[in-house]
Amino acid sequence: MSPTILIADDDRELDKLYEHYLSRCGYRVLTASGGVECLSIIHHEFPAVIVASVDMPWGGAEGLLDYLSEESGPQCNPNVILTGYTADENVAQLREASCVFRYLRKPFLMGRLLDCIRAIEFDLRDAGRPDVSCRLRKPVVACH
Repeated sequence: MSPTILIADDDRELDKLYEHYLSRCGYRVLTASGGVECLSIIHHEFPAVIVASVDMPWGGAEGLLDYLSEESGPQCNPNVILTGYTADENVAQLREASCVFRYLRKPFLMGRLLDCIRAIEFDLRDAGRPDVSCRLRKPVVACH
């Protein structure tokens, strides 16, 4: 079974683009338009990876990371990839959260997002976490 990816962004067009791309790459993709909806999905679906916009409404990335660190403690799960138009220095503090894997400045190539997700997937498999094992997918080229 493929890992579940949660996309939390207020830009519905980007949500659709990410969802279409990642679905074609074999992932189960859920979307949330803000922090409240994101937290609701986390409680019911337990995604392996969250791709969250720094500027997402109703809590933003900061609220999401606070919640995840309180719920999970130092062993934060799921892993978070932050995205945004913000300069890197403005997200430096957010990047220090134990569950933040990477910050991607928008716009970015979809292949970079896929590389981040696959790196997380590899780390989770390497740590012996069978609940997020990856099923075989078509080559990366088919996803671009």
